Amino acid sequence: MDAQQKCPSCARLIPIAAPRGLCPACLVSSMLFESAETEAGSPEEASPSPACALDRIGDYEIVEEIGRGGMGIVFKARDLRLGRMVALKLILTGRLASDAEVKRFRVEAEATAQLEHPNIVPIYELGTHEGQPFFAMKLVEGGTLSERISHAGCPLPPREAVQITIGIARAVDHAHQRGILHRDLKPGNVLIDAADGGPMVVDFGLERRMSDTLRLTATGSAMGSPHYMAPEQASGTSTEATTAADIYSLGAVLYEMLTGRPPYTGATPLEILRKACDEEPDPPSRARGLLPGGMDPGPLDPDIDTICLKCLEKDPSKRYASARGLAEDLVRWTRGEPVLARPPSTLERVMKWGKRHPGISSLLVVLIVGAVGLGWLQRANEVRLKLERDVAVQERQKASISEQRAIAEALRAESNALTARLNLYAADIYTASRFAESGRSGPALVLLRNHEPKPGEADLRGLEWYWLRKQCEGHPAKVIAGHSEGIRTLTFTSDGQRLASGEDSEVYLWEGPNWTRSGRFPIKHSSNSWQAKGARGVDIFKNDPAKALEILTGQTSLESVIKESRPDVAQAGSSLALSADGSTAITSGKESFVKFWNAETGTLRSWRERRGAKALLLPTNLALIHAPGSSVEIVDARTGENRETLGAAATQVCISADAKWICILSKSSQASILDSATFHPKVTFRINQNTGAGAAVASDGSRIAVAANNLRSVDIYSTEETSRPPVTTGALESAVQSMAFSPDGSQIAMAMADSTVRIYDSTMLEGHSREIQRLSGHTEAATCVAWSVSGILASGSEDRSIRIWDLKKTTPGTHSVDALTGLIVSPSGMLAAGKDPRRGVVLLDGSTLNLRSLPALDGATPLAVADDGSWVLTSEKGSEADSVRILRWDATQGRETNSFELQGGSLAIADRTGSRVVVLGRREAVIYDARTGKEESRIRGEKQVVMDSGPRAFESGVLALRSWGGNVTVWKSGQEKPFLNLRLPGGASSEELALSDDGSLLAVGSSDNFIRVFCVESGAQLHVLAGHSGSLRALAIGATTVASAGGDGLLKLWSLPTGRELLTLARQTQVRQLRFLESGRVLVASTGNQGTQVWRY
Repeated sequence: MDAQQKCPSCARLIPIAAPRGLCPACLVSSMLFESAETEAGSPEEASPSPACALDRIGDYEIVEEIGRGGMGIVFKARDLRLGRMVALKLILTGRLASDAEVKRFRVEAEATAQLEHPNIVPIYELGTHEGQPFFAMKLVEGGTLSERISHAGCPLPPREAVQITIGIARAVDHAHQRGILHRDLKPGNVLIDAADGGPMVVDFGLERRMSDTLRLTATGSAMGSPHYMAPEQASGTSTEATTAADIYSLGAVLYEMLTGRPPYTGATPLEILRKACDEEPDPPSRARGLLPGGMDPGPLDPDIDTICLKCLEKDPSKRYASARGLAEDLVRWTRGEPVLARPPSTLERVMKWGKRHPGISSLLVVLIVGAVGLGWLQRANEVRLKLERDVAVQERQKASISEQRAIAEALRAESNALTARLNLYAADIYTASRFAESGRSGPALVLLRNHEPKPGEADLRGLEWYWLRKQCEGHPAKVIAGHSEGIRTLTFTSDGQRLASGEDSEVYLWEGPNWTRSGRFPIKHSSNSWQAKGARGVDIFKNDPAKALEILTGQTSLESVIKESRPDVAQAGSSLALSADGSTAITSGKESFVKFWNAETGTLRSWRERRGAKALLLPTNLALIHAPGSSVEIVDARTGENRETLGAAATQVCISADAKWICILSKSSQASILDSATFHPKVTFRINQNTGAGAAVASDGSRIAVAANNLRSVDIYSTEETSRPPVTTGALESAVQSMAFSPDGSQIAMAMADSTVRIYDSTMLEGHSREIQRLSGHTEAATCVAWSVSGILASGSEDRSIRIWDLKKTTPGTHSVDALTGLIVSPSGMLAAGKDPRRGVVLLDGSTLNLRSLPALDGATPLAVADDGSWVLTSEKGSEADSVRILRWDATQGRETNSFELQGGSLAIADRTGSRVVVLGRREAVIYDARTGKEESRIRGEKQVVMDSGPRAFESGVLALRSWGGNVTVWKSGQEKPFLNLRLPGGASSEELALSDDGSLLAVGSSDNFIRVFCVESGAQLHVLAGHSGSLRALAIGATTVASAGGDGLLKLWSLPTGRELLTLARQTQVRQLRFLESGRVLVASTGNQGTQVWRY
């Protein structure tokens, strides 16, 4: 009896003939887990086979064992007939093999022999040696795929794994097309050809024909390897296995190549099979991140995840329909094309989980149904509540709609109210301006105060409102009233302590510093007056019998005859002089007499007959009497007796405020400055021809001022540099009535016919004098002005008032600055820049009105300026006829930062941001980037359009030019063709153009004296402004106001929202350019070389 042996795995007793020396239980486990154990071990560790004792089988010489499987063993052998190396496969049990094993061995060989594919190992011979079957096949030297994965030590690169899978899939599909299933695909059954690295499928040991009904009953024969076995095979229904089982195995092989491990792992084969049936594998991309040792193989394309998991679907119908479909999808991935496989939806994943966990899923279904029931009850309750809420919401909506309608009506009413306010505002401003012009400041102020905004109201007030209020309220001043007639003359005593004011009838005396009235003369109806009148009558009867006869016969009256010399009438309309001690006064008027008065008693001391004469008092109780065209007489200030005659015939005589210097202007245009104490001339020099209308001399004798051009300008001469041309005020829009120098001679005050008193800078050495202040307050023409030695400025007016001006508190609304041409405005309107003929480019600060010169830019034309004045963009003449040089100047460092020459024309304009420059030529305009000089677009004019002449405007990328026939053409930046063509009615021609800051509005001044305002976007005409009687010369559009100047000399402001005229800001002015600054708070008007006026509030 044979001795029993123990199972090496479990130590149970087993028969001596037990296969593999194992008990039945361990034998089954070894069969199920054969591949893993076999591939991990070496041929030397395997149990011996009967075939191992053979050195030769048939015509093949055994060289060495190269592998073994569950039922077979493979040797490397030499074909003695053909002299080649082959792989020789024999049954592992040799001659002890059962009939079923032999049949299965032959089936494998026959099936493989029928398959001819580059990825399937070919069979050379099938035979039997000494009762042991064998077959010879191609020897593949590269080893198995399992060894390739093991040797790599990490997952294969995705592209390599995909290429290997494509080859295996094509081989499997080739077998499937011939009705053969493999059923045991695994890395150990795939050889890697060392020649090209391609895969070759072997060991169809479990293969079967799809039409074969044979069922192999042995456990090791009926099933494949657990790691790669499809769920339907693992569940014991291998008879149902189809091509889908092989596709599952393909996915498992691909999974292992991508992750380094099979889809499922476990301690025992049964655990692996359970997981394959019940659990979903981790996606390859996730499994790659769980490698031991922190190994990071890199990211994996989601499409590879999708393809691999589709192969591993539990449901065979959800896998690829064929191995070819799998291969084609992988090929698409390698080409970068979209794959056909799609990841499972959320619902599919939930269904899978439910099938794997029926108990838990049933419990969840119960919970869900319960929750749904509760939810339904809750929902029913919510529906009821919702219905109630809906009813409430509907009520609220009705209330909301009613509220919205009310709001809409309120907004409509508010809009209508605003429109009405705007129209009323425009009408009241216009009326108030008329009142102010006629001297009725009271009604004008009432209208203005009506438009002071109430809390919550929009403030409609603009420059026009504040300027009018200043005109009506006047500048800070002490107002002295008391005259019954318009004041004609004013004079301070030489010490500045007393002031005398004269009208045709009386002279008033005022005592400083409070300027209370201290006296008046003559005293009407006094005995002295009647005695003087009687004496005059007697004198007539003695010396003029003819006149006496007319009186006696009633042809005339004594009163009319002696009117001019009446002692009860002051007749101080032409001149008034008061001695320093206030005791003596001299007056003269249009009559033929100069009268000498005792100012303390108000009695007439004497008179002298000199028609048109004027009198001036000297510190030495002497007086100067002068009539135009005659010599200057020096007389006794008390009696009028002649003492001396000065020089030849004179046209004008004046004396300084301190009575130290006398200025005499002769007919020969000579000016002489004399010391009043000695009458010796300080200097004599020639002046321009004068009208003899007025003159003044400074207290230090260094300057004289002479009215010229019919009182429309004043020339200021230096008596120390007589060869230097005079400084002029330029053309004044109103006539000069009187002049007086400040005590230090640095300023000169002028009484103007337009009721203002203007103060000019007299320190300028050349060019135009600068207006410093413009004082308003008089309601009628200012007729006289006087400046005391203590610095007090007084003026008299036809309105019968005297104003003592507080110059320190004066905040004038109108200013004059240097003559600036080519005005441009900074982006937000903080600064203006212009060209001054003497100072180059000049910057004007809109808030302070300070001027800043950039003499280095002399000869350049400003195009744009920064808000802070840090840079200026200018243009100059280019080197060629049709070119212009653009220069960007750093005004803070005083240096050029960029320049370039642009072609296309000789005239350049820029938008206020300085980002674009338009070069205008005869027939086209070119728009350039002002920072780089690169051309942006080109605009071509219509037939016979001259683009570089006539009015033009450029703002915010909108260019407006006068076109053929006087019409207006508008382009937008970047567009070659015109955006808008405006044809003016009645054949009118455009003469001036202005665009709003944002380029949305266009104002066109035309030859019919109308101003038309258009919407640029639609071309619609918004307003027609009528009020000028001459052609338009200048236009500007502000935030709410349009400013215009015409050939009629009028400067007008218009309401932009209503199109109504607001006021006439200036008359008799020849404005060439208008610009708004400070959001419409400042208006700048350039009159060319005659100066620049600024209005502000």
